[in-house]
Amino acid sequence: MQNPDPVPDEPIRFNPALDLEAATRAFAQRGRVRIADVLDPLSAARLYGCLEADVPWSLTYNEGQKNVFLDAAALQERGERKQQELLASILSRAQGHFQYLFRSYPMVAAYLQGRDPELFLHHAFEWLNDSRTLEVLRRITGIDALIKVNAQATLYRPGQSVKIVDDPKASNGKAARMRSSARCRR
Repeated sequence: MQNPDPVPDEPIRFNPALDLEAATRAFAQRGRVRIADVLDPLSAARLYGCLEADVPWSLTYNEGQKNVFLDAAALQERGERKQQELLASILSRAQGHFQYLFRSYPMVAAYLQGRDPELFLHHAFEWLNDSRTLEVLRRITGIDALIKVNAQATLYRPGQSVKIVDDPKASNGKAARMRSSARCRR
């Protein structure tokens, strides 16, 4: 299987060393695939830089069945002491219940709403939904009906995690996840 041809002016490109045959076999065997270093080094570095320095992260957590999202402004308004109290409350709930806590950026909603238009992350969302990228994903997964990619940027800081005791929203469906060498942990 031939790798996709790069387009010179694209802000994001596949890694030319990407082994699509291996990815296709892995997906066929396990129903999911982790593709390391999926992006070329320059694309990965640009994406990492954006994730590290430019994304206005929201805090995402649950209170029982309720999903809570605090944007960057709401977090600032809380102040350090109230943020620490919130963290203590979340960690206390995690002792015996399903709990999650992480930073996120809702790429689809932000893109559709025109938020943060200068953010490089929007180029990543466009790239994921470009017809050439979708064709590569169809080839890997064998899912010809694949028409779009949903995306969310997620950042786990120390002390932030997902504790799965009984996740009521877990899915048994097949999934394909693409990861590049742009790892962003603080």
